[in-house]
Amino acid sequence: MHSREVADVAKTEGAPLDADRVITFLDDIPATMQSSMQVDFSSNHPTGLDAVGGAVLGAAARSGVPVPVTQRVVDELRTRTTFP
Repeated sequence: MHSREVADVAKTEGAPLDADRVITFLDDIPATMQSSMQVDFSSNHPTGLDAVGGAVLGAAARSGVPVPVTQRVVDELRTRTTFP
């Protein structure tokens, strides 16, 4: 997901999210750290993609906020995650 897009969507949902602060926070995370979604993906386990990315896409659709980068990332990950 793209931090600025997520922040724009969050604002329309009433959550004051500062994209610059999020980016600074993310930049400080050690490069070796993996998110739970990365761990699940690499272990061939179901991910939280729909819960995370799907929530952003749904809110963006409701508010009319364009999220092309987030959409592309979610679409690409969905093609790579096929579980029974």
